[in-house]
Amino acid sequence: MPSNQKRRGSHVLLDEFFASADDRFVDELLLVDDASKLQGLVERWKVDPRPWAMAMQWRYLESPWATPGHNVVVKRLYKAAERRLDFAMVGAFLHRFDCMVRRKLRTRHTWDAATRTAERVEQIGHATGGLRGAVPTAGGKPALAGKRPGDGRQFSLRTRLYLRRRALRVLRHLGFRDADAYVLAAVTALVRYRDDDLDSGLAILDSWCLLQLAYHGHAALEFGVAHAALAEGRSLADLTPAPLHPTAWRSDAACRALLDLLARARARLVRTWAIALLREQHAERLRLLSVDRLLPLFEHDDDEVQAFAAATLAQSSDSGSIDGAGWLRLLSIRSALALPSIVAAARLHPAALQTLSLAECLLLACREATPVAELGVELVRAHAAKVLDADALPRLADVRCASVAATSTAWALGVLGDAAHYTLARVMPFFDAALPAVRAAAFAWLAGHATAHADAGLWSRLLESPFDDVRTRLVHALDARAGTPPLHLRDLQPLWTAVLLNVHRGGRAKVQALHQLARAVAAEPADAAALLPVFAVAVRSVRAAEARIGLAALVQAVDRLPSLQPAVQAAFPELRFVSAGATS
Repeated sequence: MPSNQKRRGSHVLLDEFFASADDRFVDELLLVDDASKLQGLVERWKVDPRPWAMAMQWRYLESPWATPGHNVVVKRLYKAAERRLDFAMVGAFLHRFDCMVRRKLRTRHTWDAATRTAERVEQIGHATGGLRGAVPTAGGKPALAGKRPGDGRQFSLRTRLYLRRRALRVLRHLGFRDADAYVLAAVTALVRYRDDDLDSGLAILDSWCLLQLAYHGHAALEFGVAHAALAEGRSLADLTPAPLHPTAWRSDAACRALLDLLARARARLVRTWAIALLREQHAERLRLLSVDRLLPLFEHDDDEVQAFAAATLAQSSDSGSIDGAGWLRLLSIRSALALPSIVAAARLHPAALQTLSLAECLLLACREATPVAELGVELVRAHAAKVLDADALPRLADVRCASVAATSTAWALGVLGDAAHYTLARVMPFFDAALPAVRAAAFAWLAGHATAHADAGLWSRLLESPFDDVRTRLVHALDARAGTPPLHLRDLQPLWTAVLLNVHRGGRAKVQALHQLARAVAAEPADAAALLPVFAVAVRSVRAAEARIGLAALVQAVDRLPSLQPAVQAAFPELRFVSAGATS
């Protein structure tokens, strides 16, 4: 068999899988395209009492219906669901039937013989041809949809329209007899729509059953036999919930069903509809809703669902029952829309927040979301006011929220800078922090702290920093010490080298480094042999203005200490030194 040719299903294997309740049954079934041989199998399948057989029917409903000859399978399974009053499965079939009817926007050109001009006309037509379901074949002759092998169309358009009207009729009649059963069946249908099914305004209008279930009574829609259309001057943005059998959606059971739909719906349109209906019909029930019922909504991927859950939580009378662990879980969600409301609700229950451990408070302080980080820092400070754990505070160096970085770093270093708590291991993480705002705040603290300012070990560790902003601040800090660095000048050579040779930075840092190198050469003649090569490369790698400033500083050093001239002459052979009385 060629590699690009699809294998045809085996009837022997299909019967064997069916008899042995093998889960490969549906996969094999989808490869069989002989309708005459499928009839006998589907007759046995639809009445099979085994739970496995029913599970395979649901799995078949999730599978693509793209194999010719399966119209007999689809219709007989659907009619069997009707006969046994399995309204949940009828709802699932309703979704599949609704998505089989889709129109496309086509462009055609017409010729006006009188004016001899061509006109471009856009028309909406069915993807499967006219109402009779005719589709063109390769030879140009019309053929009924589903007759051409591999075209993925088992039904004519007329049959598709009939099937979805029939499924909706079953649910509509159910609503008159059993409102709760109708709601569950409607939810089963609505939850199966995907965003791909509703990816355009035309696709939404073609979802006739969906619009009937959710917006049946809305004045913006006009329902025809096959499709819905917008009323004159209206748009899809005008739609608000107006469901079929509106009274059925007002019960306690309907509220629970809508919350379940909101948690499981695959289409944003359906989720938006469920949120609006819950707010409109169940505002009082939402206020009495337990927090456990809201937790699945906080874990939803859709920010709108999380925001709805947060707003509901803020008004819930049950929020007082949440313990510290519950608030920690709620504050760990990722939604930027929901977190401000959750933090506001959490602040109303300080007793529960006080049960959080210091490690948990630090975890909140290191969150990226500003409201959570601010709350976390407040809780950490409250813990420190009771029992100070100096070894835990360096974790504040890991904060990821720039808006709290300066205040949290200043406070933490203010505590750790006390003589009773100061150690290099406790303060160094703030200078090595990943967030630039933390490093900047740490240097601001260093400038005013005498103990840290005189700590040679701290300055030695700072020289090893991989961050360019730290090296630049070090140069400024050394310049501010008026030539009295805490380390030997020889130790500063790597710092000056890194700053001077940084091709991505210029300005004051390089000028200061050049001056410092010149002063170091003059102050430590014994180190001139090691420092001058760095100085020579730096002068030749900076801009001309900066090079002149550096050379002037070096000449001043030679003028103060003439013994440096041979070393300088070796490093700068292009320089020519003349005595004061010489003439050019």
